[in-house]
Amino acid sequence: CTGIEEINLVKEIGKIGYSAFSNCKSLKRVEFQKNEKQVIGTDGKKTLYPVKVEAYAFYGCISLKEVVLSENVVELGNQVFEECTELETITMPEGLKIIGYSFIKNTAVRSLTVPNTVETVNAYYYSGERKGATDGALQLEEVIFEAGIKKIPDYFCSNNQWNDALVRVGIPEGVEEIGSNAFYNCTGIEEINLVKEIGKIG
Repeated sequence: CTGIEEINLVKEIGKIGYSAFSNCKSLKRVEFQKNEKQVIGTDGKKTLYPVKVEAYAFYGCISLKEVVLSENVVELGNQVFEECTELETITMPEGLKIIGYSFIKNTAVRSLTVPNTVETVNAYYYSGERKGATDGALQLEEVIFEAGIKKIPDYFCSNNQWNDALVRVGIPEGVEEIGSNAFYNCTGIEEINLVKEIGKIG
């Protein structure tokens, strides 16, 4: 649908399916409204209704410049913003738990702040290939992990091919573990300050 310029996702939406808006060439802005519905967990606590964005949902939206994610987005699928070549910033919400591989591949994102709620990267590893969340993000210079995160997830910054763009990694106090392949093939990193709480490097 090459004429769509803006999408305002109403608060009732709980899932955006595979390739739902891929190759919408004129799309410039996407905004997720906060879903007010709540879910009661097994522990009795109330949380916001979770929203999942599946793989390739916005793949190839070459005019996309702005993405506003609501705080109840819990999962971003594989390659969800790949080839969104004009996308410079994406603010990931507190509450995000799962990120797919190559989710900002070939975008213009230069800095990424990772919420402390992120637990898992749906990595791709097969026949020697290792793709993490930031695989193929060739302009990404900085990754900052928010205070409160306990583990840098496995494969988070893993690249299938050498990538010298990433030069700065912010690891906050309180991190206890760096996951396996977390910075695989990040050939541009010059210095890492391993905080005192770290007990394991994968």
